[in-house]
Amino acid sequence: MYIESLFLLDFWINFLILYATSIILKKRVKFFNIFLGSFIGNVSVIILFLDIHYIQSMILKIYFSILMILFSFGYDNLKNTFVNLVTFYFINFVLGGVFYFFKLENIYDSFLFLF
Repeated sequence: MYIESLFLLDFWINFLILYATSIILKKRVKFFNIFLGSFIGNVSVIILFLDIHYIQSMILKIYFSILMILFSFGYDNLKNTFVNLVTFYFINFVLGGVFYFFKLENIYDSFLFLF
């Protein structure tokens, strides 16, 4: 697999998850904000190539997901930000379960499924 394909797939999945989060929460979000949040999430792919401990990588992933939510939806108050984050994680888990159920391990199968 090429690294460009990895970045493109991760960006696309982040975008779809953030867009689905905005639909479920019935929030009007600018396209650019979702794009920016997806790009920030895409930077977190670099963590895969770092030689760091598992706990450190999980903390960084959580940090990047919070940044994605803040850049995509902004900060109203702590409660709304927490609801945004929980919904974002719920959609992540559901989408991961769908990928696992359909055995979408190949990047090209994932692209076809998402389209």
